[in-house]
Parts: sequence; C-alpha cells; structure tokens
Amino acid sequence: MHFKRGYPDPMPPNEAVFHYCSPDTFRRIVESRTLHFSSVECMNDVTELTWGYGIFQNAMSRWCEGKGRDDRGGQFVLDLYEEMNRLRSSSLYLAVCLSKNGDLLSQWNSYAENGFGFAIGFDLGALNFDLNHTA
Repeated sequence: MHFKRGYPDPMPPNEAVFHYCSPDTFRRIVESRTLHFSSVECMNDVTELTWGYGIFQNAMSRWCEGKGRDDRGGQFVLDLYEEMNRLRSSSLYLAVCLSKNGDLLSQWNSYAENGFGFAIGFDLGALNFDLNHTA
C-alpha cells in the first residue's frame, strides 16, 4: 500500500501504526489484505470532523476581520472559506482509524471487543492507499 501524494509523514519510516478491530474484522482484513475507509458520519465520534472544521472556521473568521473583498489576501480567504462550506455540505468524508500505540485500554475496550479482538500493526511507509478503487 502507498499513500504519499503530499501526505506529511508525521512518523519516522518503518514505524508501526495500529488498527484495533473485532475478530471478524481482523479475519476480513487478513483475507482481503485490505483496510476499508468508512464514512466519518458512521464513526463513534462524529464530532471530530465538525470540531476540526470549527477550528478552521474560527481561524478564517479572525483572519478576515477588517479585510474586505478589495484586499487580495482577504478575497482569497473569503473564496476559500466559501468553497470549504460548499464542499463540507456536498462531500463524503472517509477515514481509517490508526493509532501510534498498540496497547491502549480505551482502544481495546471501544474497538476490539473489550480485549477479545486484535490490534493489527502496519508499517505506515508500506501502506498503499488506492484512492481510485471503488468497491
């Protein structure tokens, strides 16, 4: 798997990241050799997307204060802000959840059937995300 296109590498190469899952999900991942992205709207913490967007929205609002459409920088930020609002309402956001820590009690309890599941370790540098694949 490969996911490099401008993606900032927050971790050293060859460092593991972990995906906590149930035994059934583990079996499907191993058999298909595939991680599936899911809609963030279906995850247990749907506020992450709105929380992050709220930070962006507040930063843009503060930056735009006192700037009008005749200001080139202000115009750019206003256009970006409008485009982000349009995309936010018309896009499907997908994610796969990975952790830097392979042994977190909260993750075992929430995602790995209270410790009866798995934490699968992946080399982040070896993952290849096919962004063009459709199921």
